[in-house]
Amino acid sequence: MTTAALIVPAAISTFAPESKVWMYQSSRPFTTAETAEINTRLSAFAEQWTAHNKQLQAAGFVMLDRIIVLMVDESKTMASGCSIDTSVHFIRSLEQHYQIELFDRMLVNYYDGEQWRTTHLHNLRDNMQSGAITPDTLVVNPLVQTRSAFMEGSIVPARDCWIGDFLQ
Repeated sequence: MTTAALIVPAAISTFAPESKVWMYQSSRPFTTAETAEINTRLSAFAEQWTAHNKQLQAAGFVMLDRIIVLMVDESKTMASGCSIDTSVHFIRSLEQHYQIELFDRMLVNYYDGEQWRTTHLHNLRDNMQSGAITPDTLVVNPLVQTRSAFMEGSIVPARDCWIGDFLQ
């Protein structure tokens, strides 16, 4: 499975390859109803998101029922510090509304062959010893920063991202 195989909004296909990406991993999967509602909120946010009173070409969507993706095509208008702060406040409001954590950088999302699962970095060694996570296990790489990196490398074998450092 690759990122390109996932359902992503058609709108991002027109975004420049260097478009900025932020990925927020949830502490739990969203329900179907929550996913639909969050997607609606993300679309509304993206449509009104501005930098220095200029509309940003932006998109937001839920990936894998547990990851929020925000993307800005900075070839049109650059995101500013204030606009990024606005997005952080928006994401924090989602955390509060849905009683989730979205800023825990210690979360690891992996595919067990049947479904996506979330674990904490503290449990990674146990998951590796049990065989739940191997070098070939598909994981979400939330460190991608551009649209091209997102499309090519947001879902990769564990050995091909930061988790690979823990596999040795």
